[in-house]
Amino acid sequence: MTSANLFHPPSADLPNKPFVPDWIPPPVTKEKHNFAQLQSIDLSLLDSEDPAVVDGLIQQVKSAIRNDGFLFLENYGISLEQLHRQFALAQYMFNNISEEDKQRLLFDPETSGMWAGYKHHYGFKHRRGPPDGIEQFNWYRAEWEDIERVPRCLHPFMDEIEAFCNYLTKSVNRRLLTLFSRVLELPDDYLWDKVQSHGSPTGEGYFRHALFRPVTRETEEASKGLRMHGHTDYGLTTQLFSVPVSSLQIWGRDEQWYYVPYKPSALVINIGDALEIVSGGHFRATRHRVYRPPADQLHEDRLTLVLFNSSVGDLLMQPAWDSPLIRREGCVEDQGIYREFKKRTADKGDPPTNREWREIQIATMTDPTDTVHNRVGMHQTIINGKLMQQREYMGVKVLLPLQLQLQLQLQGDDWSPTAAQIDEGCRLYFTHVAYYVLFLYRPTFDPSHPYACHLLLSILCLAYQYGEDPDCGYEAVSGASLSARCFQSAHAILTALEEDQVDDPAPDDPARAKAAMVQL
Repeated sequence: MTSANLFHPPSADLPNKPFVPDWIPPPVTKEKHNFAQLQSIDLSLLDSEDPAVVDGLIQQVKSAIRNDGFLFLENYGISLEQLHRQFALAQYMFNNISEEDKQRLLFDPETSGMWAGYKHHYGFKHRRGPPDGIEQFNWYRAEWEDIERVPRCLHPFMDEIEAFCNYLTKSVNRRLLTLFSRVLELPDDYLWDKVQSHGSPTGEGYFRHALFRPVTRETEEASKGLRMHGHTDYGLTTQLFSVPVSSLQIWGRDEQWYYVPYKPSALVINIGDALEIVSGGHFRATRHRVYRPPADQLHEDRLTLVLFNSSVGDLLMQPAWDSPLIRREGCVEDQGIYREFKKRTADKGDPPTNREWREIQIATMTDPTDTVHNRVGMHQTIINGKLMQQREYMGVKVLLPLQLQLQLQLQGDDWSPTAAQIDEGCRLYFTHVAYYVLFLYRPTFDPSHPYACHLLLSILCLAYQYGEDPDCGYEAVSGASLSARCFQSAHAILTALEEDQVDDPAPDDPARAKAAMVQL
């Protein structure tokens, strides 16, 4: 086992290094919100000479990664002052990167399957899309090996950045993997030697500077408050430094979104898909997203540093059968990623490698501002009254929750849309009719069915993906909730029609159709 050594960075005061202004953390929100109660792990306890202390630490880690998949890591060897220096360097980069470097180093994820280089604030594609207010620079192996692939304004500081990432990978993450190996009852360096990638300061993973700027009204309306879709990370572990602006959210077991609270100097650790699968589902890759911050932080920049640790690219995505825990207790199949991988393996044989798994998702990522794909029938679906993002990669189906407001109790519900909801829905429908015409010919939205109430509900379901509910004061995401309710009611009408329980109102004009719906 690697023992703890504190981080000793290169000097920041060398003659060839320009002055870098300090990073001043923005104020913490004063608003009351749902904040996650994450366990905090003291990594220094791993060096205790008391076996009972170490065993208690193992049990705490076991609980955290099974229940949450997210945890705070403290006393890992980097001081708050050293951390703030790294934030200052990231701030310096975003303030000083030249337009020439932005173009020269522009990422191309669709071609490479990587985020390598500079991400513009126009979405997650090489070609510019609608603005999303997110800038990034990502270091992969090639960026560490060739300084010309790094913004020139950072060249004098690469010794500091590289030392920082080497410490995070070779000290912090190695010791973290020791804890995880012990939970699986494996030798201390099993995950480090057999699963973690090597060969650069980030192995086959990457280090990210990210800046989330306040967004325009148009971006907010298009994305419905999302800055990054709900997702699980593709790799092994993610090391994210806690920041004051509350925007990162995790999906709890009670099916609610929770903001991750600010804990100065702490690392937020989350489990990736690779580790959930290697653990046979005993570890949980947690669903998380980036969402609009509280109202008192809407005008603050959110600067973040993240290191994404990757497994070996050729690693087959399957459990570590060497684990006595897995052999004794079997695999845990109540969580999405491992369960879906098991199905895919049973149907098609060998699972994909980790490289294949991560690159296909990066290359086909959907922007939150993409109003073509972010709707029911494309990359979204409604399951049990909940709006879900649905994608399929290499035969593995991935379902991720979108909005809390869609968790509706619809059984036995006599609800019907109001006149205001119908009027606004019809306006939205005809404003965006080009987006919807094809969907009226899907089986669920059958325009040839004789009952106009079903068709009108279908129209409203589609329309409110592009606008909010007037009965809720046009509150954000209220339209998505109304869309789900219309979908469920339309489905109920079809079911009743099949059982001959509904008379045909047979209205012959839009006014009568509206009147019939209001009376239902």
